Amino acid sequence: QIVLFLASFQHLEVFMDISQKDNKELNPIIYSNSGVKVKYFSKKQDVFIFRTHWHERIEILMVTDGEMYVTCGTSNTLVKANELIYIPPRMPHHAYTTDSSVKYVALMFDIRSFYNDIEMCHMYLPAVFDNRVQFHNVTSQPDIISCVSEICEKWEENSLAVTAKIYWLLYLMFEYNLADFHKKISRDEAL
Repeated sequence: QIVLFLASFQHLEVFMDISQKDNKELNPIIYSNSGVKVKYFSKKQDVFIFRTHWHERIEILMVTDGEMYVTCGTSNTLVKANELIYIPPRMPHHAYTTDSSVKYVALMFDIRSFYNDIEMCHMYLPAVFDNRVQFHNVTSQPDIISCVSEICEKWEENSLAVTAKIYWLLYLMFEYNLADFHKKISRDEAL
């Protein structure tokens, strides 16, 4: 097991066909009435935090102390205290520590739970789920950090305020952290 552990650190690029069902996370997530789930973690140095997997929800990992490496697809990123990493739906990812222990919080939600009949939701939210929207993965932008912190503090209250904060977080991600947006166009528009 030790040899496998060390070999995993040497080979950081992880490729995975998301059709492989054995890498899909099958543990059910029980969301609060406000549509979110928050979990707190503390891990020692030199450990795998979680194995490569994927799921259909958005996951935001906010480091509160120490640092960790998170590999999303083929991109390996160091995430430090007071930074967060956005993991989009259906993106294979894993995380580990090296020289530092880490404390972090995971904010999870299925963006499809926030769809509604408002035109802006039709335009933007399915694009996030379909990965036609790319956000910069890591940010320390103060408004985004503050919003995630507020959601994590109050997520169990099952209040409309928590749900509203998710919409506010999505707005902030588009405002400050948008990398690319591929709008869906009809066949007639393409021709």
